[in-house]
Amino acid sequence: MSYSVSPTFLLQWFEEMFDHMARDGHETQWRTLCESEQPELQQLPEKMDDQLTGLQRMLIIRAVRSDRLLHLASLFITSVLGKR
Repeated sequence: MSYSVSPTFLLQWFEEMFDHMARDGHETQWRTLCESEQPELQQLPEKMDDQLTGLQRMLIIRAVRSDRLLHLASLFITSVLGKR
C-alpha cells in the first residue's frame, strides 16, 4: 500500500497552520517550543499532538527548528520501526 500526498495539499496545510499560529493566543507556547534546546521532546501547543500524525508533527518542528532535524528524524524512525 502506498500513500501519496499532493504538494498542493501540503502547501495549503502549512499555510493554514502557520497563519493560525500568530492569531491563536498561544504565541508564548510557540515561542517556548521554538526556543527550546530540544523542541522534538516538547508538546506542541493546543494539544496538537493528539490531532496530528507523527509525520505532520515532524514537519512542523522541522519548519520552526531545522537545526534539530537529525534528532527529530531519529525519534520519528524509532517511533515507527521500534527501538533495537
